[in-house]
Amino acid sequence: MPAGYKERLAGLETELREKCQEPGAWVEPKGLLVALHYREVPKELREDLIERVSSIYRKHEFDFFNVSKRIENVPPVGWDRGRSSIHILRSLFGVDWEELVQVIYAGDSAADEFAMEVLRGVAYSFKVINEDTSALTKTWANARLQGPDAVQTMLKYLERKMAGRKINTAKKSSLVDLLEAGLVIEEQECCEELPRRRSVSFSTATARTRRLSHRPSFSSQTSAHL
Repeated sequence: MPAGYKERLAGLETELREKCQEPGAWVEPKGLLVALHYREVPKELREDLIERVSSIYRKHEFDFFNVSKRIENVPPVGWDRGRSSIHILRSLFGVDWEELVQVIYAGDSAADEFAMEVLRGVAYSFKVINEDTSALTKTWANARLQGPDAVQTMLKYLERKMAGRKINTAKKSSLVDLLEAGLVIEEQECCEELPRRRSVSFSTATARTRRLSHRPSFSSQTSAHL
């Protein structure tokens, strides 16, 4: 953890609450992150709010991105959602978690791509389409889902599929069957530039995070797509 990071984060949250939390906008603390949501702010007021919020993130020396009607700081180097996912799985199930559990990851944010990249080959991931993405948006996910309702449908399908059954850890059919059930828009084809195993993708994503840490702040008007 960078020196003084938590103090800067606390200052960021406090100032956002004091100056930017208004009807339709709210602050969400997320552990190592702080997000300002503006989904319900009238369109004619958003530009001014985004500029005020962006200036506060810069004041507290945070890189940030603007996606899915929220502004959120970039996490410290090494603690993106990819590394965090591996840390959680190892903490809950041990270093051999791959042999014990089947993992599903679904997300609609550019920040979720770090986790989808790291988990490629050892989990089944879904890119959830929202107003900032489409069926053509590049993703590390195995497949795409059309919005939150499709995520709920997918989870209910898996619940029914696996209810009362002993999970066979050597077989992924419970996930692959989603394609046959027509719950996913499409399955991504593996290609040469995609990592093969977690050990490779994990190191790749970590190196990629280090490179990102040296980039300038994302423009508040730029949609973050990978």
